[in-house]
Amino acid sequence: MNELSQVFAGGKAFIPFITAGDPSIEVTQELVPRMQKAGADLIEIGIPFSDPIGEGSTIQEASIRALSRGVNVDKIFSAMEFIREFTDVPVAFMAYANTVFSYGSDKFVKRCKDVSVQGLIVGSAIVEIMGAYGEECIPYVLEYVRAMKDGIS
Repeated sequence: MNELSQVFAGGKAFIPFITAGDPSIEVTQELVPRMQKAGADLIEIGIPFSDPIGEGSTIQEASIRALSRGVNVDKIFSAMEFIREFTDVPVAFMAYANTVFSYGSDKFVKRCKDVSVQGLIVGSAIVEIMGAYGEECIPYVLEYVRAMKDGIS
């Protein structure tokens, strides 16, 4: 049984969300271990995106604040390296397809594996390209979570 399956084995899970870099990378690095201490079974970390139209106003504003402070994917991966010194809680990144593709999807999922990110949620991917994400994740034993706007997966 993989780590994400174990999270849901009891039927319920406490899954807090944070936008990486809001209000700062340093605060993100402090909050993730605190979330684990508070009982989080899995932590979802949003990767800020310049046009997060699929999100509510709270996450949209958090993304804008993080990006305005210079947060980028490389800084988030560096923050995860630091976080992993203090915590082993399963983590899922929530990202937009544009972010993953522009970073290089193979490079992105490899870096996720390198920093022990167990899940990837790509809410803006269209059905025709979703299979490519799953195929690239398999060699890295990274769970792929397909999230669609209407909540059906």
